[in-house]
Amino acid sequence: MWIKNTTNEILHQRSYDVHLCFLWRADDIPLYVMDNHLAAAWCWMQECNPEESYNFFHIDRHNDLGSLAPYSCYQYLKTNPHVSIDEYVGIRNPMQRDFDRPAFTWDNYINQAIQLFPDWFRKCIYATHKTLNERERRMNLGCNVIEETSPFHLMGTIDNALNIDELQSMIANARNETLDKWIVNIDLDYFFSYDFNDHTQRIMTDDYVRMIAEVIKKHIENIKVITVAISPECCGGWRPALNAALPFLRNDHFIESSIEFLNDTNLYPDGWH
Repeated sequence: MWIKNTTNEILHQRSYDVHLCFLWRADDIPLYVMDNHLAAAWCWMQECNPEESYNFFHIDRHNDLGSLAPYSCYQYLKTNPHVSIDEYVGIRNPMQRDFDRPAFTWDNYINQAIQLFPDWFRKCIYATHKTLNERERRMNLGCNVIEETSPFHLMGTIDNALNIDELQSMIANARNETLDKWIVNIDLDYFFSYDFNDHTQRIMTDDYVRMIAEVIKKHIENIKVITVAISPECCGGWRPALNAALPFLRNDHFIESSIEFLNDTNLYPDGWH
């Protein structure tokens, strides 16, 4: 389902940190794909219950824990989480009037979701290219546990974290408790490197990306929502970013859910097969 449609000019558009060019959701599983990660918090608000708690898994080249907009400008989302995507993107940061910047940008949406719904981030796992600093750890106000992992351990970490075994279920049932589901948040720029000469290149293979998708889909029943950002500016352009999306979406585990997205000729004018 297209929440924000593509256009025939999309491959010439720019997302940067403040523009959302498209947003799509699969019909049968809670999988969202967007060009700009700023929309991820809106997707979580559509799927997650404000009264429930969740865990958070962030796979991204960046930590996305940037500076907050004033809480007052988006506080109303706490009791009105199901606003339209246009209204969400249209919330402006009053401290940036000269630049007319939105409140939610590609590097602060996690922090602001934590401000609104801290229980959605009970346990946080970050798979990023840069270790969290002290300020970023302090920003995770709702987390009981903050862990980090590397590309070498990512698949095992996902498999272990998202798995709910029989013993865990029995203990939870005995305590009349529910086990927290996961918010899985992915930026495709995790699979790329960037140097100071403005050179971006893919550093992880299609097989690696495909295996990440497979282990995530394996535990889909324990996942509340999956958000995937294409991030063309951080992947060397639209083509490299969209090509990186292919092994994630067209593998045996996700392909049926992703046909509508992959069949969009504005994104894949030469086809995706």
